[in-house]
Amino acid sequence: MRTIEERPEKEIKKNVARIVRFDSFGGDAPDETLSLGYAKYACNVRLGLGSVAAVKGLEEAKVNGNLLPPPSTVNANFGKVFFYREWNAQTGEYDPIMLYSLDNKYIYKVRPGESSFERLTLAPTHIVDFARFHKADGDLVVMLDGDTHVLTYDGHQAIQYFSKPSLRCPAVYRNKLYAIDATDGQVMRCSQKGDPTEWDDVTLGARKILFSDDGGELRKTVVCGDSLYVIRDFSVFRYTEYADTEDGYSLNKVLSTQGKIYADTVSVWNDALYFYAENGFYTVKGSSVSRIWQDEATLIDDARYAAGLCFGGKYYLTARFRTDERGDVCEDESECVYNNGFLAIGIDAPGLSFTRGTDIKEFFSGNIGDKNYLFFIHSQGRRADRIGMPSEDGKIYGEATEKRWYSPRVTLGGMRFLKTIRNIHVRPLTDMKMTVILDENEFEYELERSSKVVTVPVNKAGTTFQLYFCSEADEFRLEGFEIEYETAERRRYGL
Repeated sequence: MRTIEERPEKEIKKNVARIVRFDSFGGDAPDETLSLGYAKYACNVRLGLGSVAAVKGLEEAKVNGNLLPPPSTVNANFGKVFFYREWNAQTGEYDPIMLYSLDNKYIYKVRPGESSFERLTLAPTHIVDFARFHKADGDLVVMLDGDTHVLTYDGHQAIQYFSKPSLRCPAVYRNKLYAIDATDGQVMRCSQKGDPTEWDDVTLGARKILFSDDGGELRKTVVCGDSLYVIRDFSVFRYTEYADTEDGYSLNKVLSTQGKIYADTVSVWNDALYFYAENGFYTVKGSSVSRIWQDEATLIDDARYAAGLCFGGKYYLTARFRTDERGDVCEDESECVYNNGFLAIGIDAPGLSFTRGTDIKEFFSGNIGDKNYLFFIHSQGRRADRIGMPSEDGKIYGEATEKRWYSPRVTLGGMRFLKTIRNIHVRPLTDMKMTVILDENEFEYELERSSKVVTVPVNKAGTTFQLYFCSEADEFRLEGFEIEYETAERRRYGL
């Protein structure tokens, strides 16, 4: 005979979850350990400053109202761009100048604000690497093409020196030019003191340094503080010169890592290096090394074509980033070939911006007049080889982007409770779509712009809960929300 057990009424509790301040990106932390104010995923928004807001957009680069000429003007593609300031004896001021090294193996001079190109009388074998060298009789732009040439330009005369070491990746340190030997990835060389075209006389400071350990090939030389840093595939060395003699230097390994260092991401801000490696972001100051931005690193999917730049107290990184698998955020994204967005991470102050939907291969900056500009060079796709710059409208070349923000997927008290979401209160400062995700079920609500808090009746139940907001509005902003919900314990009874 069965025993019939009377089942008591389930206890229903009314609850409120209120988010009045948004945090930054939650990274790999388990969802249940995060508050609803963290972003489990987000794109085309700024995080970490208390609210969620649209990022800046991109537009074609202009100076004094004039477009910077693209390399298509001379039927070529970008290799490298170098920005420097050239002394103008007539005006007694420095003029901003850009040099383009293009894949047609020519070097062109461009004055920002003008549309014309001036081709220098140089014939490099490959796309060149640039450095600015100060000599007693004036400044030189030095160019290395990885072949047996050293090329220079002083603003008036372009000279190509032959029968020189094959060099690349130059850096100026202690009045010498340092560079990596293009024929031997374990060797760094430096020029004679005060002369970046001569590399042989050790009595005049020329030097050849062999890196014989297993730290990988040399990829880049970077001056930071009072030292020169040598970036290798799997290590970073700090080089300090204290005399012009052949052995008048010290060389110390400051970092060894199993993850490959992406040399094009290395940049300097306030006497510290910042860069990305396969196992995350690093900063190096002196001989001190720190892992940083570990949550932000989880956004990166592929860094083979990554590049970075420090600018205006932020670190910019372009790479291929994870998506949320809800389709493209704009028309440009469908034609991204190598990279699909960029991060801007606060160095001097908190904050993270993630722009998705554009293929950028390089950043560079330059001071023109009384303003410092940030520029982007695009790689492939619709914007191939164009120069862009930040815009205030939140669009990518005039096209709206979707701004997306996801909360963590939480249980609001535990898996043994069934949650019924009754109402969500939110102030939609722009038109937006709100999606309530309960277990695997999604419920969408179109919200119209309002200056007042609106109440969205939901009345749906599930065990796990997540919120997703999406908007194409340039001024998208999310400042908080409140969730009214009920919990009832799931009870199982024997027979």
